[in-house]
Order: sequence, then C-alpha cells, then structure tokens
Amino acid sequence: MGVNRETSSHFYLGVYLIHNNMSISDVEMVHTKTVDLPAALKNNEIDAISVWQPYTQEAERLLQGNVIILPQPEIYRTTFDLAVMKSFAKDHPEILVKLLRAINKADVFIKDNKEKAQEIIAETFKLDKDIVLAAWNDFVFDLSLDQSLLVSWDEIARWAIKNKLTDIKELPNYLNFIYMDALDAVNSESITIIR
Repeated sequence: MGVNRETSSHFYLGVYLIHNNMSISDVEMVHTKTVDLPAALKNNEIDAISVWQPYTQEAERLLQGNVIILPQPEIYRTTFDLAVMKSFAKDHPEILVKLLRAINKADVFIKDNKEKAQEIIAETFKLDKDIVLAAWNDFVFDLSLDQSLLVSWDEIARWAIKNKLTDIKELPNYLNFIYMDALDAVNSESITIIR
C-alpha cells in the first residue's frame, strides 16, 4: 500500500481500514511522496494507494481507467487550514482581516463563476481541465470555522499519539490556538465553534 506517511494519506488509510474492520498491521505500507503515488501504482511498485485529488484522477489516467476506487468520503474530511504565529495575530489583526476578506471574495467568485474558477485552477496548477472537472465535486469551497474541525483535530491527535508520531501525550485544547477575531469581522456566521 503506497502511502505518504505522517500525512492525511496515512491518517485516512488508518481510518479507512478501521471502518472496514481491519488494522494498519493488515497492510504493508510503502512510504511514497504523494506526487509519486500514481506512477508507483502504474509501475507495479505497489498494489494500492491512499491518495486525494488530483492524484486519484492522475492514477486513473495513467492506468487508463483500469483501477478500482474505494471512496468513503463520509469517514474523513480534508480541510485546508490557515496558521500564523500568535504574536503575528496579536500585532497584525488588520492583515488577517484583509487575508480572510480576500479568501471570502474568492469563495464567492468560485460559487458564482464555477467554469472560470475551474479554468484558473487548471492553469495555476498545470492540471488537465478534465482532471479538475472530475475532481470538482469532491471539494467544498467554504470559509468557515466549525465545530466539526475540532472533532477532526481530536481524531488526528489521538491517532498521532497512538502511533507515536508525536511526543505529546494528551489532547490539546484547540480553543487556545484559534484566533476567531479576524473571521468574526469578515463573516461571523461562518463560525459555529462552541465557545
């Protein structure tokens, strides 16, 4: 099983196996950079991969559709999170507000201009437009800070602790690491974290 260890690829594999009454010890993991996973599958270096878009589409393309995809998106949600140093947030809140306004504006643009957004993404990331189109519905473009994010972080932290991928032994209180003021100023309705 090709997996990029200590990433969401590795975590998703563990969750997927548990969801299907298996454990990580039931498979032989081969650490492979995410970008190299489709080619490794094509070259028979590995029998399966744990990967996300657009690499799923790339594997399908390389193997000319001779693949079986085992999707179970309900068991894990990938998020893209912004992180800054606490001191930066304290000293430059106006910059964070401007950044989140830009992301919010992009979010609205994506929703209102789906085809143009797909073209921009394909061009920016040097992807075939068909790959972007095929993967489009796998993504939710939404600027938010919701309670389920904390639940996901807890699950990932438990997994990292159990698999000795961190020296931390207890779950952190993530509320100590979240700066809500900037998002509150931009789009307060997008915050659903229980405070």
